[in-house]
Amino acid sequence: MACQPTKLNPAVAAVSNAAGTFYSARKPLLQVGVSCISGESSTTSEISNQSMSYKLASITSQALEKCKISTTHQSELDDTNAAQKESNECQLPDLVEKALAKIDSAAYVHADQVEGHFNAHRQELRTTLCADNKARDALLSMLQQGLSVSALGIDLTKLAPPLPDGTLDGVQLATALHKPLLSYNLELLRSLFLYKNGHHSVHWHLDQPLRNVQRSWIELTEKETELYNTLQRDGIVMMDYGLSEAELDSLMEQADDVMASDDTSMTSVVSDGAVVTSRLLIPLLEEKVIGNPTIQKVVRSYLGNETTVNGYKLTRLHGLNDTKQYIASQWHHDRAGRRLKMFLFLHDVDCEEGHPTLVVKKTHNIQFFKTETFPFSRYTEKFVRENFDVSKACGKKGEGFLFDTHSVHRATVSGAHDRTTAIFEFHNSMKCSIVEKAGMGIPCPSGDQFLINALL
Repeated sequence: MACQPTKLNPAVAAVSNAAGTFYSARKPLLQVGVSCISGESSTTSEISNQSMSYKLASITSQALEKCKISTTHQSELDDTNAAQKESNECQLPDLVEKALAKIDSAAYVHADQVEGHFNAHRQELRTTLCADNKARDALLSMLQQGLSVSALGIDLTKLAPPLPDGTLDGVQLATALHKPLLSYNLELLRSLFLYKNGHHSVHWHLDQPLRNVQRSWIELTEKETELYNTLQRDGIVMMDYGLSEAELDSLMEQADDVMASDDTSMTSVVSDGAVVTSRLLIPLLEEKVIGNPTIQKVVRSYLGNETTVNGYKLTRLHGLNDTKQYIASQWHHDRAGRRLKMFLFLHDVDCEEGHPTLVVKKTHNIQFFKTETFPFSRYTEKFVRENFDVSKACGKKGEGFLFDTHSVHRATVSGAHDRTTAIFEFHNSMKCSIVEKAGMGIPCPSGDQFLINALL
């Protein structure tokens, strides 16, 4: 069946409760073939107040309001702690001392801009732990259980409780997933390590409940389960989209044509001509890729029952040879929290010469210490290579990868071959509304794409 462009419902439904008013997605900016995504269901943007995502969004909004109220009080506490730090010095357990020592600005490209923050934070942690035996003992216990502390943040993967048995959905599922965060131990971690991050309420209350879940609550086939488990474990999974040779050739021809166009409303050229991006309606991508039931179920399992495909684009790396040309060639995360991007290779992407994306496995669950500004999200080559397992996202024509952009990753500058890909973006359907309302400045959704904002 041919994909006929139609418009999404322009009425974006608002839902309200005591915590505030939320919107599931922004009004689509351009036309899109809705029938190629998921039929009539994608023409409505209303999110039920009994849904999992609505419940987590409500909790997050309430937490954001509490943060506004507590900011002044916390500043007063910071001043008091700073004044008391000399008298509160003590010898902490070795495991705790080693954890605090890892909070080091040397891991950051812009170390000179973040050093003062981390020195002060490390001292405040020491002051608090010296004065509070219960907190110190609880942190020691969690470190012994596998809590990971690095220069980037904390990772709770080994502390994750199992998802309760039985079939859960909607509000019940959200409540079960969020409940562990209310424990003394995890609330302690949030207050010790994350309170200085102005974005932490979103990363903690909306994103964290979906991290470390051992199984999907959506019924999956054996293949879908393998894809989901790999994505959940590593933050990246390689994909084969099942497109025919003729379909891939058609996409490549379309990319060649539009990228040669002078129409700046569709195509932009940056980085001295090394990065070309085109944004246009491509029915084949919507019908065969976004509309793929396996992709939809894996993405929804990862981001939540209510998930939005924000858009897609065609991107070509051409003649890229210098890190100064392309800021994405520094190790970084996208500051957006839990979010998925999916890449489709329109030709073979060589692992050495094809500019493969490099992704650091198992960094997608880190609660980063700071995410508001650029200097806190760029890391040195030395630190990454010495501490993590790096995966090269390369493969054959028609393959690609799905990954969480909260993972540490970077583009590869060196390489003799061009790389042309189709790139898709997905968020939990409630996230961008919360981020926008809170004025966080997070790229949610990214603007440099053909925006569709349709529910899966």
